[in-house]
Amino acid sequence: MFIQSISNNQVEANNQTIFDSRNNKENKNNIKLERAIKMYKKGHPIVIKFIQKNKKDIEAVPYQLEDDTLFCEQEGKIIQLSLSQIKDIIIVRI
Repeated sequence: MFIQSISNNQVEANNQTIFDSRNNKENKNNIKLERAIKMYKKGHPIVIKFIQKNKKDIEAVPYQLEDDTLFCEQEGKIIQLSLSQIKDIIIVRI
């Protein structure tokens, strides 16, 4: 039995690139955010629940991402969230 432990997400083997996606929750959350922002720009806002590390959970509609800051709309107000403070993302309503 051959077991290989991987410490990074990309491994080169025999001229092939292998991606390891185990325990990569940040990447999945980034994909969800990118798709939600694309849907907002197409006129279909998606309500997302942001579970934060040390703060209260927030339900809002993301519409723009700049560096480490996510701009969201919540009940007519614009709020800014730091990506480093977001622990998980749950899609509430499409």
